[in-house]
Amino acid sequence: MSKKGFTLIELLVVIAIIGLLSSIVLASLSITRTMAAIAAGQQFAASLDNSYIASASGIWDFEEGAGTTVGDSSGNSIVGTITGTHSWVSGMNGTSINLSSSAYIQFANSTA
Repeated sequence: MSKKGFTLIELLVVIAIIGLLSSIVLASLSITRTMAAIAAGQQFAASLDNSYIASASGIWDFEEGAGTTVGDSSGNSIVGTITGTHSWVSGMNGTSINLSSSAYIQFANSTA
């Protein structure tokens, strides 16, 4: 009577292969979960932007890079006048304005 079965080595190899495959699957699921969380955050940020833009009186991007006025990109044409010492600063996402402690930007009332 001969017994047919698996040897200890064969069982260990199968367990090692299953462990390797499960670690690959878990790693890919982790990446997918992270990507889904990032996408959900971007969608939420976009919805906030849309809701703020819809009710905004004016939107000033400060992308002029020079001068003493800032333009309104909302369509309401509310131009701001810079008073005091200021400088334009280039950054990773365009330009910004650096105001001294006594400087300010005055915006005209909306004509819309």
